Parts: sequence; C-alpha cells; structure tokens
Amino acid sequence: MRKCFLLQMTSFVKKGSFLALALLLKILKIFCQFYFIKFYFKKPKRCPTITNPLLLKTASQLSEEIRNRKISSESVVRAYISRVKNVNPILNAVMEDRFEIAIQEAKLVDISLMATNLNLNEVKNNSPLLGVPITIKESIAVENLSNTGGATGLKGVKATEDADVVKLLRISGAIVLLVSTTPEYCVSLETYNKISGTTYNPYDTRRTAGGSSGGEAALISSGASLIGIGSDLIGSVRLPACFCGIWGHKFSREIVSTRGHIPTSEDATFKSMFTFGPLTRYYTDLPLLFNIIVEKNSKSAISLNSPVDLKNVKVCFLKDYSVFRFCRKPEPEILFAINKIVKHLECTCMCKPELIKLPKTGGYSFLYMEKLGSIKGVEDILENYSGNYFKELLLHLIGKSHITFTHTCLGILNCVYRCLGSTDNSDEHVNTIRNQLQDTLGSNGVLLLPTHPTAANFHGGVTSKLYDYGYTAIINILGLPATQCPVGLNSAGLPLGVQVISATCNDRLTLRVAEEIDKLFGGWIPPPFSE
Repeated sequence: MRKCFLLQMTSFVKKGSFLALALLLKILKIFCQFYFIKFYFKKPKRCPTITNPLLLKTASQLSEEIRNRKISSESVVRAYISRVKNVNPILNAVMEDRFEIAIQEAKLVDISLMATNLNLNEVKNNSPLLGVPITIKESIAVENLSNTGGATGLKGVKATEDADVVKLLRISGAIVLLVSTTPEYCVSLETYNKISGTTYNPYDTRRTAGGSSGGEAALISSGASLIGIGSDLIGSVRLPACFCGIWGHKFSREIVSTRGHIPTSEDATFKSMFTFGPLTRYYTDLPLLFNIIVEKNSKSAISLNSPVDLKNVKVCFLKDYSVFRFCRKPEPEILFAINKIVKHLECTCMCKPELIKLPKTGGYSFLYMEKLGSIKGVEDILENYSGNYFKELLLHLIGKSHITFTHTCLGILNCVYRCLGSTDNSDEHVNTIRNQLQDTLGSNGVLLLPTHPTAANFHGGVTSKLYDYGYTAIINILGLPATQCPVGLNSAGLPLGVQVISATCNDRLTLRVAEEIDKLFGGWIPPPFSE
C-alpha cells in the first residue's frame, strides 16, 4: 500500500515538473522572439566568392604538395590569411590572430624543405600537417593568444602555454593562424559574448552558426579555415558543424587530452562528458586529425586504423523519437536523409539495417539538466546573480544586464529545475540507457540520429528551444563517439546534419560509415557567395 502511494506521488511530481517546465519554455520562447526579433527582418549578407584554388584543397593534398615543393607553405598561409580578412567583417568569427608569426613559421617550413638530403616519407610520417594552417577555438589554450572562453571577467587573459592538443598539432607541422569566437564560458549553443559580439552563419547571417564552437564552424564553412579544433560538452562541436554544413566528431570518453581548456573541472561527470573534437571541411581530413590528436595509449584501444568491412556493420535507426521529450521532432527532410542513408548502406554496402527503440527510462530532458547541474568546479558567470535570474531577464529588455541573454535563460531553467527537484536516480537511468544501447550496437553496430531536429535557427532561436540539443547531449552523457555528417541542404538552402554513433571506442565505425555518407551526399556544399 505504501509503495503504491509512493509510486503515485512520484508520478504526480514528475507530471507536475514536466508541465512547469513546458510552461517555462513557452514563456522563454516569447521573450526570445521579442528580444531577437531584429534578426528576422535583416537582409542576409554574403561572403565573397572563393577565387584562390589553394583554398579548395584538402589538408592531405596541401601537405603533400608542400612536402614535394609544388607549392609553398607561405603561399597557403597567405591565402588563408587573405580569406580570413575578407570574410571576418561579415561573420565576426575571430577573437585574436597571429598572422605575422604564422607567415614567418611558413617561411621556415619552406626553407627546411630545400634541404637535399630529406627523406620525404619520414617527413610525412613525422609531420603529416607540415606547413598546413589550422584554427583553434579560443577556449583552447594557444600560447600568447586570447584564452578567456568569451567571459568578460577574463578579458585580456592570454594563454601561457599550448594545450596538449595544440602541442601535438604543432609537432605534426600545423601552423596556427588564430583563435576563434566562443560564447561566454562556452555555455551556449549560440556563439555570442560581450567581448566580440555575435558570430554569423555563412549560409544566412540572420541565423546562428551554433555554439560553442561556432567561430570554428563559420570560418571552415566559408573557406577561411580548412581544419580546426573545438570542444564538446553537450554537442558544441557537432551542432556548429551541422549548422554550417561541415564535418565534426565527438570522441569516445577520455581518449583525447583536454588539458588547457577554459572552463574546466576535475568533476568526474564533467570529465566523462567533455572532450575536444576536430572540425573539417572535407571528410578525408577527419582520419588525419584523429591520428594526430588521439592519446598514444588510446590509439590501440580504439583500433582507429583497423579496416572495417561494411558487410558486417549493423545500421540502427529510429522511428519513434518521443523519448526526446521537449525536443522538436526531426523535420521531414532530415528523416528523408536518414532513410536514404539506410537504403544506400543496405543496397550498396550490404549493411544490415535494424529498426530499434531507445529505452524510455527516466525523462531524457531531465537527465541533461540533472547531469549538467551536478557538475562541480566549473566557472559560472551566474554565480554572483544567484536568485536574481528573473531580474536579469527584465534588465535585458531595457538593455541593462551585464550578462548574456542565453546565460540568463539557462540560469532560470536551472533554478526552476532545482526547485522542482528530481524524483529519479539519474545515474541508474543513464546506466540503463547506456547498457541497452551498447548491447544493441555491440562491436559492429552504428546508430543514425539527427544532429539537430532542424537546420540553423534564427539568432536567439536556440535559447527558446534549449532542449533541441537533446539529440547530441545524450551522446555526451553516455560517453559514446559520434560523427556529424553534412547531408545536403534543405529547401531554404540551409545545411542539414546526421550523427553516426557507435559503442564506446568504436570511433572507426562511425568514420567508415561517414565515408559512405560523404560519397552519397557529397559532403560540404559551399554557402551562397556574392559575385
């Protein structure tokens, strides 16, 4: 009797929590539409056409031609610098550059390649990115460059040394051009901060480039960068890559060093969810970056370079997306793309398709909030405004708030969620979902899932639809690898994306299936350029 009563009370509290959250989201949506309405009526700006053919080569092609002295590293670096200067006034994606130093480094590469006794195979193995320019998200430390995570309280702070990942890239011969924009403390899916302002999507500047690696994605998609590194806690590599029509990858948990990031935490939940990840314009550069930045002791664990026989790969997909409560249902064009991939893999590659259902244990939307809210030790811009989030919301309407609008909304949601409390054991639910999905995928299965239910929102739209990140966030919570794949444009000319997900440490499976998706859809489609 008592147990039955407790179950009924638990169900009642959960229903009340869902209703309260649904009402709050509707209120925030109204505020967001009012606050960001200016973007709806602006005429989109376009980046200039790419005219230099060097900007259309893959990193692999550039490194080979530089090694063989068919082109100079200096010419490549100068080409990208010129392109950045042309597009950044439109996209606003650069926090700080090191152009002059990069040119000097490129000259040294060219001089070193003039030696007559060079073993080019040895150079390729030791320095696979020799002379190739790269860009880095500003929250990742690059020595002597801005390293604020977009937080006004850290304005002017410079990194004193490179992050581990940046060190590995320099050893590989890559030349860092700049650090790109990120939202405050990277806690937003919209790239905006009060130091540099808003970053714009090259396909439609009225729309978001995503976050928190939005600066990287915008530069790469517009031809102002070729390859870059971002960070991902709830989808911060994959969502910008999706919105900007490029490739992005979230690694299996803890196989890449994340030392040198702002913000950071020693919290176990943070470490299990957070990772760095590559963003590339061309698929072929993903495996190249993988081999460079994955920790040495992890390479054997993920067997990255082991061949994958697609005939043995099981391709799982969903028909029911109701477990992603509060997330919008994927648009028909995205579902069509997933079905097209399944048919291609089945008919052309002899893969085995399987329709599956995700476990409905717990509320997925609440799991995201509970896991994020439980992280300790991460710098929080709202810590000095505890209990005043609603006041900050009103201050935004008159332009008086000193914190970003997105952080205010997140603070309100977190505050309300904490007041509602949780009646569930989130760790138990996460383990249930992880175990069932790991068992379903096994050592040879992948799951196709939308990266986001729609194409890029208008600026501010992400804030009013915060739970749409659920399709990416659940992968971080489970610690699984996922590759974001561009799958063409929608009827409005905006990029769409699909994730390929596998069991832990099977990153090579997601890469191999992504390669087939590249063949099917053609990868990156340039945004509309001006004449």
